[in-house]
Amino acid sequence: MAAEGNFFTKYWNVLTNIAIGLIVVISKFAIPPAINAHILQDKVDYEKLSIFVLSGILGLMLIPCTFFKAKKYTLKWATAALMILIAAYFTHRNYNSYYNIHTAWYQEAQTEVIVGDGFIPIAQKAIDAYKKTHDGKEPSKDIIVSSFNYPDGLWSKDEMGRVYENIVIRYLAQVILFSLFAFFVVQSLSCLNTTPKVISEKS
Repeated sequence: MAAEGNFFTKYWNVLTNIAIGLIVVISKFAIPPAINAHILQDKVDYEKLSIFVLSGILGLMLIPCTFFKAKKYTLKWATAALMILIAAYFTHRNYNSYYNIHTAWYQEAQTEVIVGDGFIPIAQKAIDAYKKTHDGKEPSKDIIVSSFNYPDGLWSKDEMGRVYENIVIRYLAQVILFSLFAFFVVQSLSCLNTTPKVISEKS
């Protein structure tokens, strides 16, 4: 039992290090979720969560990788990598789009913050009044967050929590898919370089 524990610990640490490396690389082009709004301070640390989830997924992927590692599986792994890359690309675009729509510049705090969708009644009335005096023009997100008591004067905590969770889920999805793409590419190259076993016949 001790040996099994040591085996698990050894490979979990390896997978964690790989996951950290992949997340560092992916974070160079993937915008991390904004977590500096005070309403979100009690939320889960998205970076630690992504490392944990990714480590577990990579660990599970070792099972099929162990069974399907012959040269004949090279094309299948390469095809899977291509499909994952396409999915990762569209997930990345979806994340960026959602992130850009749901963030704004908060002038007072000099930072980017998360914004919700549906305003609380008092904020909606003020925005409607602004539109009447500006020929129906909608105020920008930056003006809105800087003109009200952010975020309590604009959105409910449930609304802010929902948006934040959606951002984190989309971030995790793209990190996982890009990581699986890299994992599958390595697996296909490994299969390509696998030397077939030679069965010797006894005379």
